[in-house]
Amino acid sequence: MIAGFYQEDDLVREQAHQAALSIGPRMIELLAEKMPEDNPVVHRGTRQVLFDIIARATRPDALQNEKSVAARALRNSIDNCTSESTAEYLKWLLGMFESK
Repeated sequence: MIAGFYQEDDLVREQAHQAALSIGPRMIELLAEKMPEDNPVVHRGTRQVLFDIIARATRPDALQNEKSVAARALRNSIDNCTSESTAEYLKWLLGMFESK
């Protein structure tokens, strides 16, 4: 599914986005690993799906387990991140939990 983010075809990339979104918080760490890549299409795609996953996890009606898994995955990703700009984005996403 991650390979779909590398495809030139918009439809294939959209399918990869939807697949990652349907898997949800379990995708956070893998997507965060791909964000620092030089490929701007992959960067934008992973950034957007991470935002969408966190937006779902921070909804008022989201299950507590989904929130916990997402927050933990973000923290792990921040701890393992080698890119400062990616770490800042992940911290910003983590802040969405704290603003609720």
